[in-house]
Amino acid sequence: MAQVIKKRFVKVILWVLLSFFLLLALLAGLIQIPYVQNRIVGYLSEYYSEQTGFAISLDHINIDWFDQVKVEGLRIDDPLQNEMVHAREVLIDFSISSLIDKSNRNIDEIIIDSARVYLTKVPYNDTTTTLNITEFARRVKALIRRQSNTRKYLSVDNVALNNARFVYNNQEQDSITNRFDYFHFTIDDIDGRFENLQSMSDTLAMDVKMLRGFQPDMDMEIRDMQSFFRVSQAAMEFYGLDLKVGNSRIRDTVRFTYNNTAELSEFNTKVSIAAHLENTVIYSHDLGHFASFFSGVNDYY
Repeated sequence: MAQVIKKRFVKVILWVLLSFFLLLALLAGLIQIPYVQNRIVGYLSEYYSEQTGFAISLDHINIDWFDQVKVEGLRIDDPLQNEMVHAREVLIDFSISSLIDKSNRNIDEIIIDSARVYLTKVPYNDTTTTLNITEFARRVKALIRRQSNTRKYLSVDNVALNNARFVYNNQEQDSITNRFDYFHFTIDDIDGRFENLQSMSDTLAMDVKMLRGFQPDMDMEIRDMQSFFRVSQAAMEFYGLDLKVGNSRIRDTVRFTYNNTAELSEFNTKVSIAAHLENTVIYSHDLGHFASFFSGVNDYY
């Protein structure tokens, strides 16, 4: 009798395990179907758009057996209907076991191709405005806090940024015509490589291995940048900085401090700068873009 019960018990356990793996296989198979993927995209876009007030849409998503996701046509519009972010393609490579580790959710690699970022002011309340990206981050953090009280930690081993474009437009300020217009500017042809990205609470840190771009108004090339970069609600920091821009080279440490990231939109009046520069060379023509006095000077400092 005991032997019969034992066999039945083993049979039930094996059947439960088999059912579990069959369910996983079925789920994995369903996720490969374009119709199912499009329904997932529709649900996620609608949910997060409603929760954040920023319209989020995806043209297409391809989930490849739980270890790679390719997103095409990612778009985020701010509450004023400006296209804040658009990326032609985002490829995310990960291990499912790393993502379910609550102590350290890790992604192996993210590749972002042909991204366009547009920063401008949006209402924060009835009397003040803030950058659209700052308001988006604030709302996403609030959503995460509502869903869970535990602190979220995310790490990414490698990030690649290919052919990106950055536009800043402060519509509350007039244009500057006789020097660099830091209220309205564009950086084109941005390529970057980043390692060991870590995000926890209000702090984001990463190793910048390569970053370059082109500023068309000044006809100035950002030839390369390397640094350990960290940003929080209190500071933006560059350690081990090596920045090659135009014919100048800036090295060592630069820290920007403020009361909160919202003050970055009032950079000239609310942000303090502390710098320790060694082996730094600045060309007068590069300075001339920011101070007209140096426009006619040909010298290195």
